[in-house]
Amino acid sequence: MKIYAYVSSESCTVRRAVRPGEEFHDVPISKHGDFQPWRYGKRATKELLKSTSAAASYTREMARKVITLLDWED
Repeated sequence: MKIYAYVSSESCTVRRAVRPGEEFHDVPISKHGDFQPWRYGKRATKELLKSTSAAASYTREMARKVITLLDWED
């Protein structure tokens, strides 16, 4: 399954999305413990924005960050 981006974990105070292959504090993002792979494609990521449950607030926030990072705003 393709990895479109890496997103910071829910417990991180600063949440971000980064492209695969980047480094964070000199550690490859794929090996950094504070990031997890984002495996949702463009359509699925946009669908996540429609979720209204309070439990999905982190997912909506990260979906917005991935959309901006990958320029999927069209």
